[in-house]
Amino acid sequence: MTINTVLLSPETKAMRREKLSGAVISPTMLLDVSSGEIVPHATADAKPAILRIADINVGSAGDIDTDYADGEIVNYVEGMSNGEYVAVTIAASQTIAAGGELASNGAGLLKSPAVAGTGVIYIADEAVTTGVGETAIIRAQVAV
Repeated sequence: MTINTVLLSPETKAMRREKLSGAVISPTMLLDVSSGEIVPHATADAKPAILRIADINVGSAGDIDTDYADGEIVNYVEGMSNGEYVAVTIAASQTIAAGGELASNGAGLLKSPAVAGTGVIYIADEAVTTGVGETAIIRAQVAV
């Protein structure tokens, strides 16, 4: 399946926001706010206080593969509800089963949690295996 949007649930109540980036940000990346700027979520196996995901870069005609530069205004969504579907990026060197738990890798991407049930943010809706240096965007269900 080709994914070209971040919010996959048609009836979402998530809010769209904008904030200056404090790092390079990729669409579907898990985000935090630090010193008033949007940055990749930086704590592995920890749930963010507010669930935020980088949206597509509308400045580049909505291409899900185009990153935001450090210092650029980032479009993001927050407030997704438990059970909603979103697009997320799986980190390199991961084998994820459909129904598998997903947690932060500490760099804005997702991975299998180090300890089952710890820091789980999403449940994978599809299976994927990523190689060394390779990431993948998949559909996942919000689990927080």
